[in-house]
Amino acid sequence: MASTPSGTVYSVRSATVPGAGSTFWGIAESAVALPERSFVLYCHGAGDSADQFATMPAWAGLRNWIIDNGWGWVEGIGAGANAWGSPASMAAYEASLAHVAGLYDIKKVVVLGRSMGGLVGARIYWSRRGTDSRYKGFISNSGVQDLVWAYDWDGGRWTDAVNASWGVSSKAEFVAASAGMNRVAGPASRWTGANVLQLWGNADPLVPPQFNGEAMRTMYAGQPAVDWVDIRGGGDHSASNGSYTRVKPMTDFLLAVTGGTPPEPETGYGYRSKRRSIIIDGVRYTLRRRR
Repeated sequence: MASTPSGTVYSVRSATVPGAGSTFWGIAESAVALPERSFVLYCHGAGDSADQFATMPAWAGLRNWIIDNGWGWVEGIGAGANAWGSPASMAAYEASLAHVAGLYDIKKVVVLGRSMGGLVGARIYWSRRGTDSRYKGFISNSGVQDLVWAYDWDGGRWTDAVNASWGVSSKAEFVAASAGMNRVAGPASRWTGANVLQLWGNADPLVPPQFNGEAMRTMYAGQPAVDWVDIRGGGDHSASNGSYTRVKPMTDFLLAVTGGTPPEPETGYGYRSKRRSIIIDGVRYTLRRRR
């Protein structure tokens, strides 16, 4: 067992799950008997492990909040360390969630996709939220959102991994195999009534926001019911200067979409939403309500 800085005792448990492989989950001992639970489904980045959320120091802030507030998380290998949002990856994460849901009565799920995990996280959310009422929101934490962009990015540094994940050998084959699954391609109607938080650093060279988070928000503009973005000025993709540590916007979002009452945005820093005027990095944005 472990404990948070606040003294909440919790356990990280694991299992090898059919169709999912290595699966890990964490929950406070005091929350095990609760009649209703909320869980974060975490989708890891390229090359990362099945227990990244449980072990990575950069996630400590969000991890501790989850435990201290009676939530839990579930994560897994997601069909491989470089699954690149493939159908196999989606099926594996869903199998991990199903296993844990068989142990606890999970009523609410928020999907959190980090980096490459933004691909499969977005697809899980928009594919399931219309038929599964547990799915309350999606957080893209510096997430890759454009499959085709990722195939060619940086001289094709990820091409071999994408080919292996999708079982193809060329870009033409990949485009055909991923037809209808590329998140940024829409249609925007998939996001009508959705709850979304996008986080990124505006100096991220690995997952440039203009091709990913910004492009997604342009595509589905006006559709989500909750449409927040948190931009770290000068932020990159690293553990020390990226979006991992933007705990407050993520926890505010978790509360907002599951019926809790989030506190006010931090002084001098806030979340863009069509519902209000807020401040990001000292710039005020006034957003109009959709008619």
